[in-house]
Amino acid sequence: MRDGGGGAEDAPEQLAACPAVAPPPPVMPSAVRLRLLNGTTRDGLGAAVGTELGARGFAVVETTNAERPDPGPATVVYGAGGRERAVLLAAQVLDSRLLPQPKAAPGSVTLVLGGTYSRLRTPAEATGWLAGQPAAPAPAVPAGC
Repeated sequence: MRDGGGGAEDAPEQLAACPAVAPPPPVMPSAVRLRLLNGTTRDGLGAAVGTELGARGFAVVETTNAERPDPGPATVVYGAGGRERAVLLAAQVLDSRLLPQPKAAPGSVTLVLGGTYSRLRTPAEATGWLAGQPAAPAPAVPAGC
């Protein structure tokens, strides 16, 4: 006898209506369109780093000098929705830091080479660095599932 109270009899129908939630696919370098700013006094550094990142599959859409020197490490600045792409780029740059910028264009990614920038990680080092990062949050499960 059904009591109409939403008991166990209703559970299979409810579960059948819930879509499977798969994790998002990993971000590929070709999905990262970035600006590269040379904040050092080393002439040609931005171009050299941009060429190497391009060889690794990243889309460097602009390379120029920063407005002012940056004495710190390399910084990956990103706008809302750009964190996964920024993390993939940061994996390439030794001792880089991530900096969310709410005023940046949504999804944008900018690499600023600071005065203490030393080199890009090797591809093997970048893979190892990424493996140590926390996983992206799981997609939200629809209400009622």
